[in-house]
Amino acid sequence: MEIIAQLGFIIGVGYAGELLARLLPVRLPAGVLGIILVFTALSLRLVKPRRFGKTADFISAQMGFFFLPLSVSVLQNYQAISPVLFQIIVICAISTLITFAASYGAVRLLRVVMEKRGRLLSGVKTGVKTRRSSVPPQEAVLKETAGREEIPPAQSGKVRE
Repeated sequence: MEIIAQLGFIIGVGYAGELLARLLPVRLPAGVLGIILVFTALSLRLVKPRRFGKTADFISAQMGFFFLPLSVSVLQNYQAISPVLFQIIVICAISTLITFAASYGAVRLLRVVMEKRGRLLSGVKTGVKTRRSSVPPQEAVLKETAGREEIPPAQSGKVRE
C-alpha cells in the first residue's frame, strides 16, 4: 500500500507538471516541470527522500517493463529508421560518454565542496584528502546509520545461516 501511495504522489507531481506546461506562456516540457516541482519539494523539505526508497527500488526493478513500448515502436518503424541507424548509434554512444564524463565531474566537484564544508565522514575513501574528525570512525558510522534497520552481529564469531 505504501508503494501505491508513493506512486500516487509521483504521478500527481507529473500531472501538476503537465498542468503547469499548459498554463505557462513559455513552452517547457511537462517532465522537466515535474522534476523542478520534485526538486522544489525536496529543497523546501516538504517531502523526505527516504520516503520514496521502496518506490525507487520497485521502479528500478521494473525498468525493462517501462522500455517495452519504446522497443516495440522501434521494431514497428525499423524501415524508417534503418537508413540512419548508424548515425543514431554513434550519437547515442557519444552522448553516453558525455553523460558519464559530466556525471563524474559533478560527483567529483560535489565531493570536494562537501569535504571543504566538513560533511564527509572521517575514514571514508573519497579520492579527496579528508580532515580528521573528533568522532571515532565507528561512532560516526553508527550516527550515520541511526534509525536504519540494524542486523544483529553474529554471536561468538559464528556466521548465521
